[in-house]
Amino acid sequence: MLNFDQLQENFAADVNTVSANLNVREVSTADLQAALIGEACEYMASYSPAEDAGASQLIANKLANEAQDADDFGEFISAKIMGIFERKKAALAADNADAVASAETASQGLATFIKRVQSSVGRSSYYRQREAERLETPAADANGREYQGMRPVPVRTDYDGFQRLYFTPDQVTEAVDELFPQLEKAYTFALSMCDSYIQKRMGDFPFSSVKVGNEYRDFMTRGELFQHLGSVTAARQGSVDEALAMV
Repeated sequence: MLNFDQLQENFAADVNTVSANLNVREVSTADLQAALIGEACEYMASYSPAEDAGASQLIANKLANEAQDADDFGEFISAKIMGIFERKKAALAADNADAVASAETASQGLATFIKRVQSSVGRSSYYRQREAERLETPAADANGREYQGMRPVPVRTDYDGFQRLYFTPDQVTEAVDELFPQLEKAYTFALSMCDSYIQKRMGDFPFSSVKVGNEYRDFMTRGELFQHLGSVTAARQGSVDEALAMV
């Protein structure tokens, strides 16, 4: 279920635990997957492509906007894949080189979109897991309010799909570990309709791509990504602690 307006409404109103000052909703793995994808699509759609953006970037942005109105993300992606497949099949049968090229460009844009969704989901999952871990500690702060030991995960973006939710660190990893192979399969289908050059150039499907220095680095597994982001977080905290010690 990926009708994002309905998703956010459900997360805000359809609570199963209520106290005088705090609403907390326990969510399923599927809920987390939907929220992570919703967050990724909204983030991608919020950026306007540059004037010199290539066709694949324009297509990826268009798909991010369309995905926000989809009732089911999986069905949305499947329909896009089958639509391009049928158009390329017809173009090949008609020996229409221009139509074949257009279908291959469309499939490259679709593959780019799926890859960016996964990259955003993978990166976000690290921070969501850290929030869940922090909220499990005895010193966790939820404005002094909790109900039956449950605290809401804080929200730091305009997207409020995670508002007033309760989930565990294990749920986060379970959600992304289930989602990754599904998106990878969809990516493989999309990539298979591209030309051979693009298939070779875009053959890898990382868990996430993160900027390291002035370049983006692909992290192929959740473990590799979490280890890198953990070291970055620790280094940043070390710098803060050192600065505090100087004053």
